[in-house]
Amino acid sequence: MTSPSHDVLIVGAGLSGLSVARFLRDKQPGLKLLLLEKNNHPGGAISSHSEEGYLAEWGAHGFLDNCLESRVLIHIAGLKQEVEKAPLKEFVRYVCLDGALKCIPQSPPKIIKAPLIPFSAKLRILADLWKKPLPGEPTVADWVEYRFGKALIPFADAVFTGTYAGDINRLTIDSVMAGVRDIEKEYGSVLRGLWKKAQAKK
Repeated sequence: MTSPSHDVLIVGAGLSGLSVARFLRDKQPGLKLLLLEKNNHPGGAISSHSEEGYLAEWGAHGFLDNCLESRVLIHIAGLKQEVEKAPLKEFVRYVCLDGALKCIPQSPPKIIKAPLIPFSAKLRILADLWKKPLPGEPTVADWVEYRFGKALIPFADAVFTGTYAGDINRLTIDSVMAGVRDIEKEYGSVLRGLWKKAQAKK
């Protein structure tokens, strides 16, 4: 009996594994793919839960459409007509703090005025102006705490869980926000860099 053969072996049927399989099948339809998954369902951290007429989505609930690969994946999956864009000015976002949902304003001035964190924590954010770039490849949690203070970690957690369905104590800031890291290294401060870029556009 001849053992089955495959051209490509993909370990893990999470979003990354499924995406790799779809890209490969689109580029070379004749490839023999084998996709392995330890759980009894694909999707990894992403799944849907329906209960009493309500539908809840676990894991990431969005993706960055400024990435070419994301747009290509949507196209080859035939989902272009189902995409719903979420402009910051039109959609309301909430974060659960101390057991209660709190609305996150979608403009910097409103965020500063909102009672989401103590005033002392807001002042701590300004310390970014004097903090040297953090060396190495720090995790998102370590980087956020170093530059802006511990009070902003729950907000960073909400952002990266919603986009990557990942753990901010394992995700590195260089891998998920390379552009922000470039600003930090070039200007020595994220706030200073963003301000200078805004002035240059004007």
